[in-house]
Amino acid sequence: MSRSYSLPTPSRIPLTEIRKSQPQSVDDLRRDVARQLPQLDPALRVVAENIMGLTSPIDLLTVNDRGEVSLILLALEGENDAALLTRSLAQRAWVAVRVCDWAKLAPELELAPSAPVRSILLAPGFGA
Repeated sequence: MSRSYSLPTPSRIPLTEIRKSQPQSVDDLRRDVARQLPQLDPALRVVAENIMGLTSPIDLLTVNDRGEVSLILLALEGENDAALLTRSLAQRAWVAVRVCDWAKLAPELELAPSAPVRSILLAPGFGA
């Protein structure tokens, strides 16, 4: 069985798909997503994996070549769209207030503290 995680995008932009056949674990899926990041945005690079966020782990924390931070969340098994969106908004807010401190602690990451934080949600599908 093949599992496809999709990035919802405006209708004028083609839907990006990340494919993985039967991941053995969420760690395998996370690594596969990290490996395929250039399909989402060639400028993204992973700076942290599986880090504790507000109340649950953030699967991937990325930064692009402009220093803009994005967090990537994988849908949990059986998680509905509203729960995933709510979790994403909470995690994004949690990350946003920490970027300035992270920029001081790790200047080599070249983070842009004033840039908005982006959330990328990946799920087997999104409901109507």
